[in-house]
Amino acid sequence: MPDDITPDLINMISENFSAMDSAIVVALIKKDERYAELAKKHDELSDRFPDIEKWLKQEGPLTLSADEHAGLIEHLEVTSYMEDLERMAIYYAGHKDCFEYLKKIGVI
Repeated sequence: MPDDITPDLINMISENFSAMDSAIVVALIKKDERYAELAKKHDELSDRFPDIEKWLKQEGPLTLSADEHAGLIEHLEVTSYMEDLERMAIYYAGHKDCFEYLKKIGVI
């Protein structure tokens, strides 16, 4: 195997990662019912609590009502689960791509 294959592959992935990542998220919304439900819940929470992003980025003390606190906690849980599903999809996509690449270069 030529030494220049790995740097080319790494460069290709680096240059295209954002597009690949976006494609995976779009596929998850279309094909994974759990992820689509979480994305909908995430949007609903953002609509219900429009200051969530401000709360997450604000420095210093923060005062929230009990309802706002519950909404923030739920938002964090939904976001965490969505990120888990995204990482799992990226992991599987990487394995699929690796297998295809190994076939292409004749290793398997």
